[in-house]
Amino acid sequence: MKNIKRLLAVCLSLSLLMSSSMAASAQAASVEDDSVNPSASAEAVSSTDNNIKILYQDENVVLYQSKGDSSPVAPALVNESNYGNKWVDKTSFGQTFTVPCTYTGKTGVTWKVESSSNQSYAQIYMINPLGLIVLNTKKVYPSDGDVHLQLLNATVGNYTVHFDGYTTVGMRVMCWMYQ
Repeated sequence: MKNIKRLLAVCLSLSLLMSSSMAASAQAASVEDDSVNPSASAEAVSSTDNNIKILYQDENVVLYQSKGDSSPVAPALVNESNYGNKWVDKTSFGQTFTVPCTYTGKTGVTWKVESSSNQSYAQIYMINPLGLIVLNTKKVYPSDGDVHLQLLNATVGNYTVHFDGYTTVGMRVMCWMYQ
């Protein structure tokens, strides 16, 4: 009888230990998820599309990428005055173009690189009208699809897109801003 009580006590202790460790790991996972996806970004990027990949986010911007034609940019909805682009024939550094922004608050941004060669790519970053860098990105290839940003506090004015372009066949770097 004594052995059964001991066995039962050990089993109960192990089950309590396992349940408390599971609760602690679930709480830690919840804390990690909150730090990676704060509620502001959950609203900013609300998509169940499996082709969406969040690349970076902070309190001012969420950077995500979609492969294929899942872009939320509908040409009829985008004001043409909130678009800019630049064509480069060959590899060139320090290229810029401006994109006028007529919106404040939450504003979507799409960057795209278009080229007949998937070896072409651009390293892109953007400066807001106040002269502050919005975000640096990784290399963006034509095959990557659209790269989206959700600016949480956009201001009216000209945003400047800076890029270094690497190509042997030519490419176009484009930027749209929309709400």
